[in-house]
Amino acid sequence: MKKVLIIEDDINTTAMYVLFLTEAFREDIHYITFESLEDAQKSATIHPDCDIYILDGTIRGGHTNQVIDQFPKQKIIVISSEESYVQECQKKGIQAFMKSSTYSDMYTALKENKKIFETILNK
Repeated sequence: MKKVLIIEDDINTTAMYVLFLTEAFREDIHYITFESLEDAQKSATIHPDCDIYILDGTIRGGHTNQVIDQFPKQKIIVISSEESYVQECQKKGIQAFMKSSTYSDMYTALKENKKIFETILNK
């Protein structure tokens, strides 16, 4: 069973990630979700064995740039509407792409970046 940790403060976006991963990979995936910086700060210690860590940028109570170094870089995917944060992550060798403004565009972006998810899940 694969384990995916999602740090995202929009419940609809989180649901879309779950839907995408479930449809795309058709395997047992256990999802763990957090919505706030406070919870995100605890999550790396509580769940160090996840296969993928999906991080938003700005979340309730702060920003994931305050916790990103707690996760294994090769297992992180940042999906953010903040272009500067996406670029900063990419410069550090972290997989990152822009979050679209609509849910349908976002789902398309997830499908277009499926290879990133495959690479990390199959490590």
